[in-house]
Amino acid sequence: MDSREAFFAQIMDLIRRAQEEGAVRGDLEPEDVPRFMIMLASVLVTMERGSEGWKRYLALLGDALSPEAAHPLPPAPPVIRPF
Repeated sequence: MDSREAFFAQIMDLIRRAQEEGAVRGDLEPEDVPRFMIMLASVLVTMERGSEGWKRYLALLGDALSPEAAHPLPPAPPVIRPF
Protein backbone atom coordinates (compact mmCIF):
# COMPACT_ATOMS: atom_id res chain seq x y z
CA MET A 1 0.00 0.00 0.00
CA ASP A 2 1.52 3.34 -1.02
CA SER A 3 1.26 6.47 1.15
CA ARG A 4 -1.72 7.85 -0.78
CA GLU A 5 -3.67 4.62 -0.36
CA ALA A 6 -2.76 4.54 3.35
CA PHE A 7 -3.95 8.15 3.73
CA PHE A 8 -7.33 7.44 2.14
CA ALA A 9 -7.68 4.17 4.06
CA GLN A 10 -7.32 6.10 7.33
CA ILE A 11 -9.86 8.70 6.24
CA MET A 12 -12.30 5.99 5.18
CA ASP A 13 -11.86 4.31 8.58
CA LEU A 14 -12.95 7.58 10.22
CA ILE A 15 -15.91 7.83 7.86
CA ARG A 16 -16.99 4.24 8.58
CA ARG A 17 -16.95 4.99 12.31
CA ALA A 18 -19.02 8.12 11.68
CA GLN A 19 -21.45 6.03 9.62
CA GLU A 20 -21.77 3.51 12.46
CA GLU A 21 -22.62 6.36 14.83
CA GLY A 22 -25.18 7.77 12.38
CA ALA A 23 -23.25 10.99 11.81
CA VAL A 24 -22.52 10.36 8.09
CA ARG A 25 -24.85 8.97 5.45
CA GLY A 26 -24.56 5.21 5.13
CA ASP A 27 -24.23 5.05 1.35
CA LEU A 28 -20.89 6.89 1.18
CA GLU A 29 -18.36 4.70 -0.66
CA PRO A 30 -14.55 4.63 -0.39
CA GLU A 31 -14.36 5.85 -4.01
CA ASP A 32 -16.11 9.08 -2.96
CA VAL A 33 -13.36 10.20 -0.59
CA PRO A 34 -10.56 11.10 -3.03
CA ARG A 35 -13.11 12.81 -5.26
CA PHE A 36 -14.39 14.96 -2.41
CA MET A 37 -10.85 16.02 -1.60
CA ILE A 38 -10.14 16.93 -5.22
CA MET A 39 -13.41 18.86 -5.41
CA LEU A 40 -12.52 20.84 -2.30
CA ALA A 41 -8.96 21.52 -3.47
CA SER A 42 -10.19 22.69 -6.89
CA VAL A 43 -12.31 25.38 -5.25
CA LEU A 44 -9.16 27.12 -4.02
CA VAL A 45 -8.14 28.22 -7.53
CA THR A 46 -11.43 30.11 -7.94
CA MET A 47 -10.95 32.57 -5.07
CA GLU A 48 -8.50 35.08 -3.69
CA ARG A 49 -5.39 33.62 -2.08
CA GLY A 50 -5.80 33.54 1.70
CA SER A 51 -9.58 33.81 1.42
CA GLU A 52 -11.73 31.77 3.76
CA GLY A 53 -14.31 31.14 1.03
CA TRP A 54 -13.39 27.44 1.10
CA LYS A 55 -15.34 27.21 4.35
CA ARG A 56 -18.58 27.59 2.37
CA TYR A 57 -17.80 24.53 0.26
CA LEU A 58 -16.69 22.49 3.23
CA ALA A 59 -20.03 23.35 4.89
CA LEU A 60 -21.92 22.33 1.73
CA LEU A 61 -20.03 19.04 1.67
CA GLY A 62 -20.84 18.51 5.35
CA ASP A 63 -24.53 19.00 4.58
CA ALA A 64 -24.27 16.55 1.69
CA LEU A 65 -22.82 13.91 4.01
CA SER A 66 -25.59 14.36 6.56
CA PRO A 67 -27.92 11.35 6.90
CA GLU A 68 -30.89 13.68 7.40
CA ALA A 69 -30.45 15.27 3.97
CA ALA A 70 -29.59 12.06 2.11
CA HIS A 71 -31.30 11.06 -1.11
CA PRO A 72 -30.52 7.81 -2.94
CA LEU A 73 -27.30 7.97 -4.94
CA PRO A 74 -26.34 6.34 -8.22
CA PRO A 75 -23.45 3.85 -7.91
CA ALA A 76 -19.93 5.25 -7.54
CA PRO A 77 -17.75 4.73 -10.64
CA PRO A 78 -14.30 3.21 -10.11
CA VAL A 79 -11.42 5.55 -9.38
CA ILE A 80 -8.73 5.97 -12.03
CA ARG A 81 -5.36 7.56 -11.40
CA PRO A 82 -5.27 10.67 -13.60
CA PHE A 83 -1.52 11.18 -13.24
